[in-house]
Amino acid sequence: MIGPNSVGKTTLIRLLTKVVAPEGGAIRLAGRPLAGMTQREVARFVAVVPQDLAPAFPFTVEEMVLMGTAPPASPCCW
Repeated sequence: MIGPNSVGKTTLIRLLTKVVAPEGGAIRLAGRPLAGMTQREVARFVAVVPQDLAPAFPFTVEEMVLMGTAPPASPCCW
């Protein structure tokens, strides 16, 4: 996502990832109310790679994104 400063990009990401709750109104994701979705359901649609992340290993951006799309090793983890 790109755009000028102070237009709400970070706020939108925080709302979509359920880091913060909206003060009013409702958010829908894939046609469903975000408030009723679990973190697991949200993660199927939204992924974030923070720009200030300091990786412990020299992964490329592509490798980091692909790691975020990998299914869990077992259902017990979710």
